Amino acid sequence: WASTLQVLHPELFKKNNDGSFESPGAWGVCWEDLCKLDFSDKRLWREMADVLLHWCRLGIDGFRCDAGYMVPAEAWEYITAKTRLQYPDTIFLLEGLGGSVDVTRSLLESGSMNWAYSESFQQFGYDSEREYLGKALDCFCHSGLLVNFAETHDNSRLAAVSTAWAVQRTAAAALLAPAGGFGMANVNERIRLNFGKRYGMEIASVRGQGTTAEAVYGAMGSALGTGSGVLAALIFMAAVYFLNRKRIRSMVGGDTTAGTDSYRSIAREVIRVVTPFILSSFVLNLTTSLNQTIYTKILMNARGFEEASVTMHYGIFSRKATVITNIPISIATATSAAVIPHISSAYATGDRAETKRRCCQAVWLTALIALPCTAGLIFLAEPVTMILFPQRSSLKEASLLLALLAVTVFFYSISTITTAILQSTEHMNLPLVNAGAALAVQTAVLVLLLRKTDLGNYALVAASIVYSVMIYAANEYFLRKYLGRGVSPGRKYLGPVLASLAMGIGSAAVYRIIRFVFSMAGFGTETDPIHTQYFANLIAFIPAFIAAVLIYESLLFALKSVTESDLLAMPKGKVLVRFAKKLRWIK
Repeated sequence: WASTLQVLHPELFKKNNDGSFESPGAWGVCWEDLCKLDFSDKRLWREMADVLLHWCRLGIDGFRCDAGYMVPAEAWEYITAKTRLQYPDTIFLLEGLGGSVDVTRSLLESGSMNWAYSESFQQFGYDSEREYLGKALDCFCHSGLLVNFAETHDNSRLAAVSTAWAVQRTAAAALLAPAGGFGMANVNERIRLNFGKRYGMEIASVRGQGTTAEAVYGAMGSALGTGSGVLAALIFMAAVYFLNRKRIRSMVGGDTTAGTDSYRSIAREVIRVVTPFILSSFVLNLTTSLNQTIYTKILMNARGFEEASVTMHYGIFSRKATVITNIPISIATATSAAVIPHISSAYATGDRAETKRRCCQAVWLTALIALPCTAGLIFLAEPVTMILFPQRSSLKEASLLLALLAVTVFFYSISTITTAILQSTEHMNLPLVNAGAALAVQTAVLVLLLRKTDLGNYALVAASIVYSVMIYAANEYFLRKYLGRGVSPGRKYLGPVLASLAMGIGSAAVYRIIRFVFSMAGFGTETDPIHTQYFANLIAFIPAFIAAVLIYESLLFALKSVTESDLLAMPKGKVLVRFAKKLRWIK
């Protein structure tokens, strides 16, 4: 295929001094049938990406990147991103044999290779093997899947030395493989030995459609995991009903409500209640998809940025910073589902004072959780990111995005609760209207920032903050309008805010002091391997986290922001009171 490119674009090739095409090579062997490409010219990147897209359109779903270490990581970053923009599931398999482990690590991290392979024993000496295996294990644990075969077609067969030599080296390769095995045949046999002949790997190739490799019954595992969770929840609810069935029947028997609702009216009411929840979730998901589309289209089409850069930076925002902030927000979502029945029952009886008290309690409990989470993610953004996503190339950017995006944790958490309150008090459609209005405003802000500034993915952070603040403010407005003042405990926020700030500063100080001591001892410095830095970070984070909990809780009681009655109103309140009294936080 290179002949056409040689004729049309000879400037994309490297030349010898005499003007002839230069040939690549490795291990002292010159591959005279090949010509060396010049990847310093970015036009070649586009040519290569177009070649891969051509094959993808013909049904090819993956590529083995022979001697991929000879292509710069920046070029692979562009080529893989442009290919996956149209074919997101395209697989890139890197041949690492012949290149250093450091280059393989770089291509797995920034070059976006799915996985790489090499030989376990490229050298024969003890020292060289020890160094290689240590680096290979570090690469597998922190950069991406690196599979080491006992031998490949590029070198002589092990059996050429002796049968015993081949058995010994192959066994050693299997034992030292971090993935627990090597080679597709090996994986297939392991599956069948463990689960029977019905299971294993199946490969099918159809002319004009492509090749597929499937783990027979393997995908069932993920479905079984989800299904098992749902089944467990169903069994739990059935057990709760069984244990309380007499009391429930007694309550039903004592109901003096006249008449029996028809199944049609019940179904209609269920749909009326559930639909706003579904639409609200739809708007939230629409926000994510819309922001991605706007971000990529404006930066690539209007601003002229490369696809690789746009895709990479958006991935850091959405797959790292946003994923981490969703963890504490999910707690608020669970809390909102739990408070709806209590608030609805109080509202249904017409007891406005009890309704407001329960609403205030729900918002207050959520704030007690959301505020320290927000402060923790701001002050410990880099340690948290390092624990969950230990990729050096994007650590600084992901940490800064997380610290800025952490503000949305508080607003989203409170908004989730206030949305549940509005929907529990027969204002089903208001949260949907609020979300739609917030979506329109944040979209306008995002478009403006992307077109007029160079904020890049920080514009996504700004839009997310605008969206969360608007929903928070709109929900607060309608709560005050329909339920009156006092639903949100605004003045009671001061104590937790001060305690959270002190917690963040104190925990960050503990972390920095420990890391400083480690650096003085030469442990976990920037020049150390990533796994050493990871464990230094983890060891320093644990006492910092413990300090954060102690500082926050002790200050809450010292500032009298939480009383014994507040604790008793929480789940497992009596246990919390006993614990607080043991620590002498309350008398």
